[in-house]
Amino acid sequence: GYGGPTPYRILRDTKYPKHVIKDDQLLLEALSSCAVMVRGNFVLKSALMVDLSDDVKEARDLILFLLQRDGIVLRERLAFALSLTDDLKKSSDGEKEEEQSGG
Repeated sequence: GYGGPTPYRILRDTKYPKHVIKDDQLLLEALSSCAVMVRGNFVLKSALMVDLSDDVKEARDLILFLLQRDGIVLRERLAFALSLTDDLKKSSDGEKEEEQSGG
């Protein structure tokens, strides 16, 4: 599926067998240009998912980070982290408006 997790072993055995790309390090470098590793699975980078809004991409990135770090995503922690990123955006937007107004 589009952006779904794919284990390295599956990619290596089916999409990029040894006779196509011999060097595992080369394959990992190539994959890292378009995907991130989350718990042993490659997942398409959010930035490359053109049908998602920027806010959804940021939320997806946060979810992938929490999955990699903790193995689970707790709704309360996600909501808290998203509120922090929203506060940071508002703060940054306020600073930009202040700079533009000469303040």
